[in-house]
Amino acid sequence: MRPCRLSTLQGAAANGPIVILNASKTCCTALVLTLNDVQHIPLLDLSLNQVTNLVKLIQHAIAQGGRNDSLIIQTMWGVLFNKCRTYLTSWSH
Repeated sequence: MRPCRLSTLQGAAANGPIVILNASKTCCTALVLTLNDVQHIPLLDLSLNQVTNLVKLIQHAIAQGGRNDSLIIQTMWGVLFNKCRTYLTSWSH
């Protein structure tokens, strides 16, 4: 299976930016995708262990039918939005 082309992914950002979290043992970064741009944002204080726990939290919430949505939103807000805020607040349609 081949990865999607950037132009295909950018189409998904028609209604607003999409944040893709990229995590590894060495570093974590966010890729903020818009119709016209991809911005790389280092997440220096985020670890692979924290991302793994976040994924488990999301999987658990999905298995529970979304009953922990507010906890997920709160966690994602702290993990991603606060760190990407400068770029996301400067974005406009």
